[in-house]
Amino acid sequence: MMLTSKHPNLVRELATFIDCNFMWIVMNILDAGSLADVMTQLKDPVTKQKGINDEVLIATIIKETMKALSYFHTNGKVHRDIKAGNILLDMQGNVYLSDFGVSASLKKG
Repeated sequence: MMLTSKHPNLVRELATFIDCNFMWIVMNILDAGSLADVMTQLKDPVTKQKGINDEVLIATIIKETMKALSYFHTNGKVHRDIKAGNILLDMQGNVYLSDFGVSASLKKG
């Protein structure tokens, strides 16, 4: 699924190889980690609650994720595992949808 999908908000596969019994997928380093990681690391200075409290930031992450999903659906594909752990971020603020392990292609029939 990664190899056939090309969109700025989808994780790109740069190379794949097999070594012994392991398959390795090489992709860009997304140095901010997953949205789940970010949410557990951020803490509101006043309430001390973990999570993202900035509505503009939340809206931006959702918007960029929806762009990836729209691309998927337009091309007859379904992700089927949207969650904070599968939304990756880099330090420049770019948002990427990842983990296409349970994705599927839809066929008319």
